[in-house]
Amino acid sequence: MKTIQVRLPERVHERAKKLAQEEQISLNYYIVTSVANEVTRQETRDFFRGAAAAFSPARFAEALSAIPDAPVPRSDRIK
Repeated sequence: MKTIQVRLPERVHERAKKLAQEEQISLNYYIVTSVANEVTRQETRDFFRGAAAAFSPARFAEALSAIPDAPVPRSDRIK
């Protein structure tokens, strides 16, 4: 595990400290999970950007046409 120093504006530090206390976790753990969540968010964004770039309307229509017509099961209906 790496150790780094981070300079936080006083307001951000105090708010993060308060939120960590409310969650009954250490400030360190709060910061680690916050950074990990942001990394995951950006990785997810990049994944979906790549998927969207590869989208082919023709291939999508082809895939939909392969699904047989059938009544919608009662459990799948929106009330």
